[in-house]
Amino acid sequence: MYKELIAAAGILLSASAYSADFERTDQLSSFRGDLEISDSATSVGNIAIWKCLIYSDYICLNCDLSFGSLSHVCSARNLSGSNLAGTNMEGLLARDAAFDNADMGIAEAQGADFRNGSFYGTVFYETRLNNANFEGAQFKPQGAFNAEFHDANMTSTRLRGNFREASFLGADFTDANLSYADMRGTKFNQFTTFSNTNVQGTNFRGVNGVQVTFFANANLVGMVGIPKLDSNIDWQGATCPDGSAANSNGTTPTCEGHFVP
Repeated sequence: MYKELIAAAGILLSASAYSADFERTDQLSSFRGDLEISDSATSVGNIAIWKCLIYSDYICLNCDLSFGSLSHVCSARNLSGSNLAGTNMEGLLARDAAFDNADMGIAEAQGADFRNGSFYGTVFYETRLNNANFEGAQFKPQGAFNAEFHDANMTSTRLRGNFREASFLGADFTDANLSYADMRGTKFNQFTTFSNTNVQGTNFRGVNGVQVTFFANANLVGMVGIPKLDSNIDWQGATCPDGSAANSNGTTPTCEGHFVP
């Protein structure tokens, strides 16, 4: 077993030649369980790390971890600029971690802990972030097309930048600040929570006048501020921020004019 660990540690160390500023301390003492290495361990991205193997901080700046695995890594601290496209991050513990300018496209990060994380310039193209915990995180992504934040904890987050056509079904935005974020074409439902949620200047208009923002059946009570709206919004069955029913506001359902300054 020790020989295997020493060999694995050697591969981990040599992998740093393929990335910038790769750091992992206490390599041998930090492992628990089995370490799985793919058949072609030519880059950090080919190393599969399972079962909460790492206790120390995980730093990998500008690394190529694409289609690898960070599943259940105990402590990721800084992955800024890294290629995480297609990476398995399910259950990743990354509290207070930085993912600035990282590519997380088509990654799987269900149930990951991203509390107080930093996501400036991050790419969330078709990323699955369902049930992830983002409490207190800061966002200004390049894009989040078709990204899923279903049932995610978005409490006390600050959202800026491009979230066009992302889906937030069942997400909790309590005490979140979405002011002036680009949320065009996004999706919400009756299980999405808004409580003391700042939407001042938030753009909920359709994308190119076509893609619809879905508030159907959503309870918007708790939204504060006047967002940017247009006719490309589905208000059917929604409860407006002032408590009125969208279906009773005008000839067609709407919450326009029923937001609370």
